[in-house]
Amino acid sequence: MKKIPIVRDGWSIILFFLFLSLTIGICLIQWKTTVLEILEIICISCLILSINFFRDPERTPEVLLKSEQLICPADGVVVGLETIREEYYLRTKMIRISIFMNLFNNHVQRAPYDGRIIAKKYFPGKFLSAFSEKSSLENEQCHLVIQVEANKKKKKIVLKQIAGLVARRVVTFPNEGEKILRGSRIGNILLGSRVDLFLPCDVKLQVKLYQKVLAGKTILGEF
Repeated sequence: MKKIPIVRDGWSIILFFLFLSLTIGICLIQWKTTVLEILEIICISCLILSINFFRDPERTPEVLLKSEQLICPADGVVVGLETIREEYYLRTKMIRISIFMNLFNNHVQRAPYDGRIIAKKYFPGKFLSAFSEKSSLENEQCHLVIQVEANKKKKKIVLKQIAGLVARRVVTFPNEGEKILRGSRIGNILLGSRVDLFLPCDVKLQVKLYQKVLAGKTILGEF
C-alpha cells in the first residue's frame, strides 16, 4: 500500500477540519443560512491549507550530487547569509544560512549532509516572527550538532529548527549518537518558521540572499 504523503503529526489537524466541514455540510442540508455557509467556506479553506502545509512528498536533488555537496534542509527563502560567530557549541566563525518558511511552504526538514548527531538540545521559548533576528535567540528551537566527513577531514555543522509567530511545535527525529543521510527527513516544524544552518567557512556557497530553495533538492554549497 502506497504511503499517503502527509506528516504524521498533521493528521489530527486535518481530520479535525474534515470533521467540521462534514458536520457543517450536513447542517446546511437542513438549514441553509448565511452563517453556516460562511463557516463551511472557512472550514474547507482551513482543510485545504492544512493538507498543503502538512504534505510530505518524496524529494530528489535537482542534479546528480557530488560527494562533498550540501543539500538544502528546508523549503523557503534565504533571508540571511553571513559569516557570524556560532556561540552555543563550536564558538567559532561560521557561515550562517537562514531559511524562512511561510505557511504555504512544506515544513519537513531534511539532513544537509551525511553525518552523526553528536549533540541535540531543545530550548523552550517565545514565538516571535521568524523574520526577526531575535527569533534565533529567544524562540522555541531545537539544535543539532552534526559531525561530518568531507575531503577526508572531520568537520562539524550546526542545524537549528526555530519556531515562528504561528508555529507552536518543533519536532526532531534523530537522537544524539544516530547517523543521518543527506536528504533524509530529520523533523518538521508545525505551522511559518525558520531553519538556521551553520557551515564551516571553507564551504563554497551556491545560493544567494532571497533565493527560493527546496529541501532535498536545492544545492547549498560544497566542501
